[in-house]
Amino acid sequence: MAVNLSIISFNCKGHSDDRIDYINQLVAAYDIILIQEHWYNDYDLPSLACRIRNVQVFGSSGMETSELLIGRPYGGCAILLSDRLNYTFTPISVSKRCYAGILELPNNVKVLIYNIYMPCDTNHDHNNNEEYACVLAEFINVCNNHTDVNYTVLAGDFNTDLSRVNALHTRELLNFMNGNSMAACIRQGCSDVKHTYENIHTGVLSTLDHFLISENLLQYVLEYRSIHEGESLSDHCPVLLRLSLDTVHVSLSNDKQYVPKPSWRKASHQNISDYQSVLSSILDTVHVPLNVLQCKDFHCSIHYDDIDMYYNNLVNACITATDRCIPHTRRRGRAGWNEYVRSNRSDSMFWHNIWLQCGRPQCGIVANIRRTTRAKYHRAVKELKSQENLIRAGKMANAFISQNRQDFWDEVKRIDNNKCNTVPKVVDGKQNDTDISNVFADKYQQLYNCVSYDQGEMNSVFKALDASIDSLCNKGGCYDSHIISSHDVANAIGKLKLNKSDGVHILLSDSLKHSNPLFHEHLSVLFTAMLYHGFAPHSMKLSTIIPIPKNRKKCLNDSNNCTKESYWKIC
Repeated sequence: MAVNLSIISFNCKGHSDDRIDYINQLVAAYDIILIQEHWYNDYDLPSLACRIRNVQVFGSSGMETSELLIGRPYGGCAILLSDRLNYTFTPISVSKRCYAGILELPNNVKVLIYNIYMPCDTNHDHNNNEEYACVLAEFINVCNNHTDVNYTVLAGDFNTDLSRVNALHTRELLNFMNGNSMAACIRQGCSDVKHTYENIHTGVLSTLDHFLISENLLQYVLEYRSIHEGESLSDHCPVLLRLSLDTVHVSLSNDKQYVPKPSWRKASHQNISDYQSVLSSILDTVHVPLNVLQCKDFHCSIHYDDIDMYYNNLVNACITATDRCIPHTRRRGRAGWNEYVRSNRSDSMFWHNIWLQCGRPQCGIVANIRRTTRAKYHRAVKELKSQENLIRAGKMANAFISQNRQDFWDEVKRIDNNKCNTVPKVVDGKQNDTDISNVFADKYQQLYNCVSYDQGEMNSVFKALDASIDSLCNKGGCYDSHIISSHDVANAIGKLKLNKSDGVHILLSDSLKHSNPLFHEHLSVLFTAMLYHGFAPHSMKLSTIIPIPKNRKKCLNDSNNCTKESYWKIC
């Protein structure tokens, strides 16, 4: 049990790669991220979940899909909940300027999380002020409809600086706080927020992003500060609220990290020849369990460990030979980054760190240099964005002309990067892999037993099989039927498709297709021993289950978010 819940509010101003990279950094360090202005349409929101690691994404667009978009995208709020956190989350239907939901923590503690993006501040536009008041009124209505929550957190980009006492929005917000027992964290003694917005062109600083919390939550506030980091390319900076609420964090030590994989398509004829030679050398050292082959007892169980070890030795031989001889993939950066951005980023980070060490001055030589280098960094990123598609298009054209299909489709995938690898770490309150797998095992049991059958007829089938084994197999009547030859193995391997993974080890089907006759002999011995003993090695029975949710806008921590149709797709 931990006593620390961290919440970030951040206006990211778009969903470009640099914004997403920075949000990934925030997700790695904090529990809940409230983002504003992600600029996604509702039908594109699932791609946000694919680009951000180890979170569940709940959000909505700020744009109406029924209206023609004029100019750049705008608006949109989302709540990112880290997979480290043990929780249940229930979304609440609100307007396009907000996104809300009830977060339930251990001990039945319920927190209303309300993410908000307000219209710009004004001194004269009363229509704008009416919209501002309507959004606040909607929040009051949500609170009245959910009186069972323990605490309330209203956060986001309010576009209101509380120091501007003459602004219409400031007066409206202050009246709202006083009338609804809401407290502004910036007015608390623990606050360390100097500004949350910096105009990149004029250098004007403002505090537009806020956390308003119910007064009964004030006693749990541990920290409230703005985060100023050079990696952020938004003109807003993140704001952190840390609360001493009882939470349970799940270890992400087994989180999927980038691991270089064998790239067989890049392997030359010499690489493959070396692979076969090294594989033969390793196989010469593998012990062949002849005692297992000589055993003809179909009820024997004393040789299970020998078969298990033999299988693992053969798999390790393939993996070792592949690692030694076959080229591996490497993580690729953004196209054109070194040419357009790297030097400007280095200068910007250097002067940003100097500025931090000097106490974040708002004027002076250091502040001016920091502002100038930061602006150059921003312009370089924008220039890269304008050139990136051309660079990738050039690579696609070269791959197409050279008839390199794999490189061509690799570039297509980078442009349309919609593959989602988000897998929740908590499902139905279960936290470890074993408990979660049991949840899905129960689902499968229900699915596979949903069609009725005659138990007596099934028992008759089992008895007939047992009788055949006793009358034929145990008496040597079907000896040849239990022998797998190397020719059978070679034929089976020849039918495998390339670049197929086993899902457990880093072993691809290419390792088998490029193996040699000696390896085929070993496999024939293994499979024959398995048939005689009716036993499959433990590692061979391992499988990977990937849940396919019917709606990624809903909570992925609920197993009911997977339909029967989804399970059929998995099968």
